[in-house]
Amino acid sequence: MRGRATRLHARTTSRRASAGTDDSGRTAAHGLLQAAERDLQQVVLDIHDGPVQDIFSALSQVHLLRIRPELQAGEASIGLRRVAAALERALGEIRSFIGAFRPPEFERRPVGAIIEGLIVQHESITGNNVDLELGDNLPEVSVSLKIAIYRILQEALANATRHAQATEQSVRMVVEDNELVLEVRDDGHGFDVAGVLESESDVGVTGGHFGLRGMRDRVAIMNGGVIEQCGTPEDVYENPTSVFAAGFIGTSNLMSGRFAGGCVAVTPDLRIPIPGHTGSGEGDDVSVAIRPEKIWMSDFEPTMVRTPGTIVSTSYHGATTQYLVSIGSGVTLTVLEQNLPRMRADNRWNAGDRVQIGWHPEHAVVLT
Repeated sequence: MRGRATRLHARTTSRRASAGTDDSGRTAAHGLLQAAERDLQQVVLDIHDGPVQDIFSALSQVHLLRIRPELQAGEASIGLRRVAAALERALGEIRSFIGAFRPPEFERRPVGAIIEGLIVQHESITGNNVDLELGDNLPEVSVSLKIAIYRILQEALANATRHAQATEQSVRMVVEDNELVLEVRDDGHGFDVAGVLESESDVGVTGGHFGLRGMRDRVAIMNGGVIEQCGTPEDVYENPTSVFAAGFIGTSNLMSGRFAGGCVAVTPDLRIPIPGHTGSGEGDDVSVAIRPEKIWMSDFEPTMVRTPGTIVSTSYHGATTQYLVSIGSGVTLTVLEQNLPRMRADNRWNAGDRVQIGWHPEHAVVLT
């Protein structure tokens, strides 16, 4: 991506809808802040690789000067300059960290003022100038959305300076077609976004804490400016709370049915028990998600939910085989089974085979 431009859209149909209720806004903000704090724990690695190394270098130079008093004045002067340079780098890094992790007061300040403050901070740290355009009548938004916008803009500006060697940057926030649009541009040399995301390396501003993946995740999990779910990738994957979150990481089998008696009736012959679920009322129409790898096709355990099905297709993927299994009433489930060393190719099921599938009740999750 060359001459990078990043855009963040959030629906702003009305001030009331954007802001949400105080309780839901505070709850979402609290969850997002917790997720951010977990991410920021990785800053320890950044400190180790940055200012700690510079301070160690400075101490090494001081030690050398102390044990070699015979050094000529010119040599000692060079050593002292190295010490000063290392300490200045360390001090600059530490100031950068302090500025990055001391966000403004999100609740009382409007989003435009928050952006202005972040840009002033970025300019003071980097010495670069950033052009800012704020549209008229920016809407009031929830605290959670302010935090997400702040963190995304913070990372975009820092990435351009540190990694893209940008000399010119601009930020624009306006309302277009009832959407709040944040646009960040720079003249950096660019990089392959897809390649960086796939490599899982160098995705952060200083070695991997928020980075491209964090920016993408914050926008995606918000789903149009509304916080869908906050948590670690494992939490979101294992316990999604909405259809959107279930498809955010990995894939899920989604089934629709009616909740009654602690079960979801998916087909006339299949009632899926949902132990401990209290979020739905009797007769409510709900969706149920089950991950493909959670479904078994053999070696069933007594507590499993089981149902017959017919193999629709098979797809060999080396370590795993993917099956599409029809369980009737137009419902087809994806099943992912490991190809264990003891299994031979002729032991795999083929299209048209009748099979039994099953899963543990706790692996079926009701979605909103």
